[in-house]
Amino acid sequence: MLGFLTRLAAVGLSIILLGAIYVTQFVFGIGFVTPTAPGWNMPLAVLGGCIILIAFGAGDWSIDNRKKLNDK
Repeated sequence: MLGFLTRLAAVGLSIILLGAIYVTQFVFGIGFVTPTAPGWNMPLAVLGGCIILIAFGAGDWSIDNRKKLNDK
């Protein structure tokens, strides 16, 4: 929420989500979407959001951006 160490947190969460997708797909054999369970579509959507945060950062109002402006 505050945008502190956002990229580092997104990298860590991406690793966890890749593991979650691997386990649901290959260990449990759950499909992308099933009638009775959510499948692995939700971890994939969150992984997409993490990739966006890794690429673009937290934004102008984040603590990371304020810290970067103070360092200059």
